[in-house]
Amino acid sequence: MTVSGIQNEARDKFAYFIPYIAQKNMAIITKGSLKKYKTLDDFVKNKKVKIAVVRGFVHGAKYDKAIELLKKENRVSEVSSIDTLYKMMNFTNDRVDLILGLPVFYNYHLKKLKMEDKVDIIDWDINGPNIKHCLVLSKKLINIETYNKLNSAINQMKSDGTLKKIYLKYLSESEVNEALKF
Repeated sequence: MTVSGIQNEARDKFAYFIPYIAQKNMAIITKGSLKKYKTLDDFVKNKKVKIAVVRGFVHGAKYDKAIELLKKENRVSEVSSIDTLYKMMNFTNDRVDLILGLPVFYNYHLKKLKMEDKVDIIDWDINGPNIKHCLVLSKKLINIETYNKLNSAINQMKSDGTLKKIYLKYLSESEVNEALKF
């Protein structure tokens, strides 16, 4: 079992998926950059700027398309962890101008690294859907009855307000309302 997996047709062959949160990546850019980059296209057009991402993460169709373009221009740094991503933005912001992050992560990391006043956060994919993040259960090791029990438990936690109560410890009310749209 693992957390925060993204369901797709290929993965459905070997795993069960239980959504528990839905969030959309936001652009986290160096403070003051919003004057230069009002859109993601503005950012991509500037050949001097770079982005850092966590290897293997899904960021949403619009962001993933931009990342592929930037990779072809050698303007993407791929890191192995979320911690490294935020540290890279904090300590080497002369090399990294943009990272993408989910509210559940950036609220924590920006505060921990005292970066709140060093960055701006913008939704450059306003019409893009939230991404469902799921518990991922191996079909080889977990039987359907166990999957059904866990799925039922998550759905019950959503309907009885338990998930909302947990998420409110880490997210704003509006972020929680979005996070529960799965």
